[in-house]
Amino acid sequence: MTKDVMIERNEPYCEERAEGSAAASSREPGAVWLKTRVRNYWAKRAEDFQAQRLRELRSPLRDRWYAEMMKYLPMGRELRILDLGTGTGFFAFLLSEKGNFVTGIDLTEEMIRTCRNTGNAGRFPCDGCGDP
Repeated sequence: MTKDVMIERNEPYCEERAEGSAAASSREPGAVWLKTRVRNYWAKRAEDFQAQRLRELRSPLRDRWYAEMMKYLPMGRELRILDLGTGTGFFAFLLSEKGNFVTGIDLTEEMIRTCRNTGNAGRFPCDGCGDP
């Protein structure tokens, strides 16, 4: 039984770098600088990464990924899982189709959109995939 996957946008807490660091000298807090770089990187890669993950969902890699994850998860009961940095939702959808309730969050609006598209392409229920 496949469970719904809830997708949300993450707004992490940010700290400033110590005075004297490269980011502090440019008047941009370190965590904000890093957050911006990560967001920009994944925004540019979102479509290509989604295409890669869709191919994997339709290939033998799907079962290999699931088998690898199951080595680390308790068996015999439904789990509530938080997928931080869910990206295209690949792992969230794999885990949800095995009966787990998965909430995926991501920093990048483009990745939230690709997650919604991946859910539609794979016919996975996606609850809460509203606009990022």
